[in-house]
Amino acid sequence: MKDYKIKDIHDFYGKSYVSTVFFRNDRVKDKISAFKWFRLTIIELIIGVEILESIIMSFSLSPYSNYKNLDKDEYGATCHLSLFIPYGIINCLVRNSAVEVLYYKYYHQYLLLTPVEKYDIDDQKNTINCTRTRFAAKKELFSELIAFRRVYELTWFLLNLSIDILVYYFSDSLQAAIATAIGIEALRRLLTI
Repeated sequence: MKDYKIKDIHDFYGKSYVSTVFFRNDRVKDKISAFKWFRLTIIELIIGVEILESIIMSFSLSPYSNYKNLDKDEYGATCHLSLFIPYGIINCLVRNSAVEVLYYKYYHQYLLLTPVEKYDIDDQKNTINCTRTRFAAKKELFSELIAFRRVYELTWFLLNLSIDILVYYFSDSLQAAIATAIGIEALRRLLTI
């Protein structure tokens, strides 16, 4: 019996999800400042996994909440941006910023969400009002959610590892480094309460 080598020459998209999360693309650069992008990225790293789970849940919601102009096989249920944010102590504290994460990052940068109604832009007040606008998640991009979750987890891991190394370097105590690692992981889990 021969062992066959399996080939699949389908072109891989080749995009880096790490750079997609941390750096603005050309579509977004004129919509948001670098400082605000940085601030929203920090918030995304804290609550991003929960947002992803909420988006996944929108795929399983009743198709009756979909609009007639959307194919229910291609999009999840339509929701207001605030409904993609799960309830929790931290999430409630950063709810307004989380809505901005969904708008600027998940809609404009990642293209995972699409509006099904128009939203109001008030240039005088410098606001975008999405209160009456529902968004739907694109099912064709569902597999990308795994990659975004990996970026969030990798970032927390690298942050924890870096701080542990610094603590060990300056204190020369393995116990202090282990306590720091446990403390950072506990903090990460507390942020999801």
